[in-house]
Parts: sequence; structure tokens; C-alpha cells
Amino acid sequence: MEKTECLKRFIKAATDARNSEYGRAKSLVEAVRREDGDREANAMRQEIWRFANMSEPEWIRSIGEIEEEL
Repeated sequence: MEKTECLKRFIKAATDARNSEYGRAKSLVEAVRREDGDREANAMRQEIWRFANMSEPEWIRSIGEIEEEL
């Protein structure tokens, strides 16, 4: 999965997870597992969880930084 696609999917998955909707997050983690293995999938799961639990100001800043990379 290319970086741009992965970051876009990450933002959507983390946004959904903030709203207690985990389908996209699970799908992304499984896609990473298929392409890069368990270690990378676990890292993705942890990052999604970390982002989902950020405070609102920190969330806005972090998402802005990710979108700058796109």
C-alpha cells in the first residue's frame, strides 16, 4: 500500500474509531498485516488507538500535520 493511500485510510479509520466505529480500523490493520506482517499490523493498531484517544486540540493539530504530507 503506498504511503498516501495508507495515510488517507489511517485518517478515516482513526476518525471512525473516535466515534466508536471500528470497521475501517480493523480493515486497515488487516490490510497492513497481509502486506507487512504482524509486527507492522500491531504498530498500526496502536497508532490508531493513540490517535482515537487524543484530546480535540491535539487531534486537530496531528491530522493537519498528516494532511500536509499528502
